[in-house]
Amino acid sequence: MVQAQLPLHSLLSFRIVCKQWNMMLQSKSFIAKVPCARHGGWFLFRGEGKECVAFMPSVNKWCQINLDFLLPARVRVVATSGGLLCVRQHDDQLIVCNPFTKAWLQLPPKLHRWKYPIVGMVKIGQSYNVVVAGRKGAHANIVTEIYDSETATWKLVIDKNQIQLQQSFQTNAVFFNGSLYCAGQNAILVYNMEQNQWMEISGPIMENTKLMLPQICVCHSCLLMVEVMSNRFLMTRISIWKLSKFGGLWSKIASMPDKLLKEVMNISGSRLFTYFGCNNLVLFIFARRRVLAYNIRQNSWHWIPCCPFIHNFARRFAHFSYDPNLGSTI
Repeated sequence: MVQAQLPLHSLLSFRIVCKQWNMMLQSKSFIAKVPCARHGGWFLFRGEGKECVAFMPSVNKWCQINLDFLLPARVRVVATSGGLLCVRQHDDQLIVCNPFTKAWLQLPPKLHRWKYPIVGMVKIGQSYNVVVAGRKGAHANIVTEIYDSETATWKLVIDKNQIQLQQSFQTNAVFFNGSLYCAGQNAILVYNMEQNQWMEISGPIMENTKLMLPQICVCHSCLLMVEVMSNRFLMTRISIWKLSKFGGLWSKIASMPDKLLKEVMNISGSRLFTYFGCNNLVLFIFARRRVLAYNIRQNSWHWIPCCPFIHNFARRFAHFSYDPNLGSTI
């Protein structure tokens, strides 16, 4: 079948041709013929309610991701992995779905509830795990729950290291080499999936990060963090640091050119910005819907097209790397 060999963004546009085509593209027989993992990484932006858009670097275009098939009125994407999305309802219930096949599953209730939990998702083969962690009280140990799709149950993890959450960490944990990572003001939390325990590692020695919340991301098979130097609350330098695979040492690999930094200053001034990575790109999200990309392989910078669907999305959207896959099952 010719349609099964087309890129995913083309298949999405075919859905609006007619009801018959739409039904065919969602059928199990058609999905089975679509090659897996050939669409490349997308950049997913989650907004308010069911607002969800994605940027496709391979074709330099944006697309809307429809979450209207989910029953709750308000949901928020909190993690992604292997073509699946993990979304959180307003009552703290979690749903796992594939937005392209519209298959979804509401997970059983967790044992604990947190206002701003750390959430990570890991898909291996046809199964997946959802990791949710938080704390009870100002200086409490991390409490971790893991959902296993094979048993369809949550299990409570007792951490022997008794790591305490004494600061705020990024809530979307990224998966790299068997562990989940999330950055905080003074340390990086690492959850080893095989050993079921947390540990802390040090981030790069940055001179000033007051203008940006600490984050860690995966790009080009590396863990990266960004440093923002400032003077009187004005950005003076933006640099990218990489964690070496051996020895746990950080090294600076790139700095934003001065001319481009001045352009960024004119757009965002001293406002906070965010960033994340996928494949070979690190995306910097500034005010006024502007997104700047750094290609780690080519050591080059470029602006990506403005999102045509959502007004002022940069100030309201969280973001995730996403590998769409029609064959991912719940």
